[in-house]
Amino acid sequence: MLKQLHDFDAIYKIMEESFPEDERRPYDEQKALLLDSRYSISGENGGFIATWEFDDFIFIEHFAVNKNMRNSGLGSRMLKEFLETSKKPVCLEVEPPDTETAKRRIGFYERNGFFLNEYDYFQPPISKGKKIVPLMIMTSGEKVTKEAFERIRDTLYKEIYKYGAKNMSDKKIRIGAINWDSCLPKETYFGGYTLNTLGNDTYKDRLPYFAKEKDGEFDFSYRTQEEYDIELRYAIDAGIDFFAYCWYPDTLEERTCWKDLGSTLLWEHYPE
Repeated sequence: MLKQLHDFDAIYKIMEESFPEDERRPYDEQKALLLDSRYSISGENGGFIATWEFDDFIFIEHFAVNKNMRNSGLGSRMLKEFLETSKKPVCLEVEPPDTETAKRRIGFYERNGFFLNEYDYFQPPISKGKKIVPLMIMTSGEKVTKEAFERIRDTLYKEIYKYGAKNMSDKKIRIGAINWDSCLPKETYFGGYTLNTLGNDTYKDRLPYFAKEKDGEFDFSYRTQEEYDIELRYAIDAGIDFFAYCWYPDTLEERTCWKDLGSTLLWEHYPE
């Protein structure tokens, strides 16, 4: 039977065994959460469920079982009892199904009444010095609409992770960067100009990290989603709050009509 747990040292030991560093806080920070009335830890001997309760839903932040008691049925029993006694919808974060371990974990939650939502999501840095972690949201009972997902995401970002432009009112100055991106085919005016300039011996040390070389020629006209994601992580980790983009159409004539739009186009890291 689930009960409130008070041996934080034992809980944190299981947490360290079960979660990578970027998905847990340092000891003192994690323990300090117990002073927040919305945060609680329940469980049984050998396992725990750490949750946040909000107006419309409950968020399971950490759920783990002692490594010596896994595959014993303890986790399923705890989760079943928790869902039966919860009076609100429950959600949690999981890693994308890119590995066998992640697929098994998602399967475990699906067998216990959770549904995987396919919307883009990442865990912001959980503590200073931690990294962004691409994750997904699972919800109890059913999948949720995009609007419901966005309410969940925004609540987690604001109340738990303290993340995003909307929660930065205490900062007087926001830091941005011009994102000068001419990743265009060499047949276009700007693509060809950029490749010819950066591809020579004088400036090739300024080539972007994703440039590819073949037979002495460089190409960076096309970028993958993974490369864009890496760039965003670099920027966020460096404290960049927004990008200002320039617009590069194919011809000089078109450039004039896009000038005003390009000079004012901003992209926020906070999802809208």
